[in-house]
Amino acid sequence: MINKEMKEKTKIVPMGDTAWVIYWPDKISPTINEEVQKAAEKIRKENPPWLIEAVPTFSSLALYYDCLQFDGEEVKKIIAKQLKNLTETQKKEKKEWEIPVCYGGSYGLDLENLSREKKLTKDEIIKLHTQKQYIVYMLGFIPGFCYLGDVDERIASPRLATPRKAVPAGSVGIAGQQTGIYPVEAPGGWQIIGRTPIKMYNPEDGEPVFVQAGDYIKFRAIAEEEFNEWKVNQRGPVMKGVLKQ
Repeated sequence: MINKEMKEKTKIVPMGDTAWVIYWPDKISPTINEEVQKAAEKIRKENPPWLIEAVPTFSSLALYYDCLQFDGEEVKKIIAKQLKNLTETQKKEKKEWEIPVCYGGSYGLDLENLSREKKLTKDEIIKLHTQKQYIVYMLGFIPGFCYLGDVDERIASPRLATPRKAVPAGSVGIAGQQTGIYPVEAPGGWQIIGRTPIKMYNPEDGEPVFVQAGDYIKFRAIAEEEFNEWKVNQRGPVMKGVLKQ
């Protein structure tokens, strides 16, 4: 059931004339993000006629509607009326994924600098990065980009002062308390510490992005030989389990 304090702080504001956004308290929190994910899941299942798309983020949920067929104020009233029940949903299955990563060298261009700045060895940084299980807070920025958190505070690090024009697909980086995976080559300023051979975004698949918001990811360090073997054999992701929450 939704937390009473959070419910009282929830607000609905317009985003242009085609969407309403439900805002929870503005902070990165697994508890708040879970409420957002539950609300998105429930409204998708209910599939009201006015709904075009439900887009969850860290602490908000955008609900797009067809403004040519439905009155925005009426849609808002429906959302407000249902809000108290939006997070009272059935248990949702969440998958646990293991992502192999080759750290450092040409795959992790910022690992050396991070090691110096944090006064930790590269192995210590890798150990800290791989020992935690991360929640997928949201997908965005580019198709399939996973925002994961929270990294150990000892390796948290700000974005680069000057972003790179092109970060290779599969790159694993750190930005603040978050870690993430670039699914395709793109500009970016995250501190790159490694690269996975897993294809995180495949538009030719029926399900282009296998990871969903609310899932969990744990990284596993691999050597370059294993990285190349994954690439040659085009091995897919490894699902370690399914949780019901």
